[in-house]
Amino acid sequence: MDELTSSIEREIRDILQLNPSCGVKGVLKEMHQKGFEICTKDIRNIVSRLKLEAVNDKIKQSSLEVICGANARITDNDSKLVCQHLDTVLCTLLNTPNRIISNFQALTHIFNGIMGPYELKHECVSRLLMSHPLYRGGNTKNTPLYSCKLATTFIMLLCSEHNIEKIKTTASFLSHSSGGLGNLGKLPPNRNVLVDAVASAKTDMLRDRKCRVLAVSLTDLHVFRIPYQPKSIAHSFVLALSIDEDDNISATQYQAFGPPDVGYDLTSWCLDGSPKHIPWERFVEFIAMYETFVKQKVWNPFSEELYQLLFACRLQMPNGYCIRTHTRILVTAPEIESIDAMQSYIMIQ
Repeated sequence: MDELTSSIEREIRDILQLNPSCGVKGVLKEMHQKGFEICTKDIRNIVSRLKLEAVNDKIKQSSLEVICGANARITDNDSKLVCQHLDTVLCTLLNTPNRIISNFQALTHIFNGIMGPYELKHECVSRLLMSHPLYRGGNTKNTPLYSCKLATTFIMLLCSEHNIEKIKTTASFLSHSSGGLGNLGKLPPNRNVLVDAVASAKTDMLRDRKCRVLAVSLTDLHVFRIPYQPKSIAHSFVLALSIDEDDNISATQYQAFGPPDVGYDLTSWCLDGSPKHIPWERFVEFIAMYETFVKQKVWNPFSEELYQLLFACRLQMPNGYCIRTHTRILVTAPEIESIDAMQSYIMIQ
């Protein structure tokens, strides 16, 4: 960094420290008053990076306080710490949902296919994002925070390994346009997928003590037999698993359930005190309920009650509706550093 660039950055940092809410236009005005000739684009890039650094420092300090307060030796790979960090980052992002709405749809398009030969660097992703047609064209219609698929994709991108191939797999897992779902009409019904995935995750967690995050996609196969079927039991959600000193697994459940007149958005689920934490005994019941639901033959009061207990939403389906489902699961093992790296892309302005 040359002396002029360093001087410009110091001045901008001082401006933001005095007025953290100052935007690009305000910084540009003050810089011009101080005699610096700098364009809006350069100001935007520096302000975005400095504000991101400030948020990351705050989150890391919060995590450090948790470590010290626990009065125990905890490493970055500790499953509970990583799950807590994920929750902190997610809630921080959801406190400023306009950033998600403005950028996320364009960002998933980029990760799905545009990256190509480009390096996975903040500057590169930022440049591609800002030139994308959807950038700042996002709204609650094309980036609905009540969409279960977008909510699941959003969380799983935060948890993705910092590797472009892994990120592409994550971004396309629930995407029709990217071919991640394949031909849903030809999927066979399946059973015991969640219980097997959790058992496999526990085996891995006993070995490395790292958390595991599972994206669960429940496909309603019957809907493909009925043209123009207005309702479906399809849903997707996320389970962030941690392991305790007694080798028991607890989970944090993340989801949205729309449209908004039926369910809830991801913001309200995370920030408004929803029952997202599932302790060990309750988690065993949750898995059993899920497997019991997917083994049901038809929709009735019993299956309706199971669905509500699982997903916190009472879905009104006609009695006798055929229950034929296919479950797919994507698993990742995030670390604090990878969560922070993915957060930096989502917070690009």
